[in-house]
Amino acid sequence: MADETEFLIHPELQVRGEPYRGIRSLSDSRRTLRTIDDALAFAREHRQGRDAAHREEVIRRLESARTREQKLDAINTFRAWLEDENLLFPTGF
Repeated sequence: MADETEFLIHPELQVRGEPYRGIRSLSDSRRTLRTIDDALAFAREHRQGRDAAHREEVIRRLESARTREQKLDAINTFRAWLEDENLLFPTGF
């Protein structure tokens, strides 16, 4: 079983490293996020976007999640933010 600090995201998320730029191919910008720590690092690195307050809320939820339910909720909030910002690759790509 994974260490509790390494909360695994299932299914893992495929995200764009640089949104809204001239992407030459999917593999040029694709990043895989497997843990809640990966999600937190990605959200902290992402400075562009339409709604900085929403990004800050996502970061706060990821940082403060302690229980399994809070972590699931934080990941769902993170996933919704990715979709809102067009950062999530569609599944099956």
